[in-house]
Amino acid sequence: MEIAPGLEPGVVHVEIKGTWLYLALADGLARRYKIAVGAAGRNFRGEARMGRMAEWPSWTPTANRSARSRRSTRSSRAVCRGGTPRAPWARAPYLHQGGRDTMCRIHGTPQPWTIGGGFSSGCLRMANEHATDLYDRVPVGTRVSVA
Repeated sequence: MEIAPGLEPGVVHVEIKGTWLYLALADGLARRYKIAVGAAGRNFRGEARMGRMAEWPSWTPTANRSARSRRSTRSSRAVCRGGTPRAPWARAPYLHQGGRDTMCRIHGTPQPWTIGGGFSSGCLRMANEHATDLYDRVPVGTRVSVA
């Protein structure tokens, strides 16, 4: 637990600059998780809600993501199959605004060395065990504030 005065309880607060995600609890306390954020210019900012919660989800890189990849090959655009612990992400809350998917996720990563930096295409990465912990603590509809 961390002391986090001024954070609204029950809200997930994301600090892009410091690469921290806080789940604010009562009495000025919060659970704090170190995260990886998007590379420069690729970060979602603003208010959202957790609109969908997925365990071991599948993932297909977007066309933009594939175009940025140095290895922009057919295999880099292939679907990463979900549904098993061999999938790349343990958990993934999907961020929505106004009932629409923002395409930003809070998800686990099989690349823990990226935590604390700006590496992703805009998603918020956590260690898989932290993503699972957060997932188990928050319901669909939880407010998320990203600044």
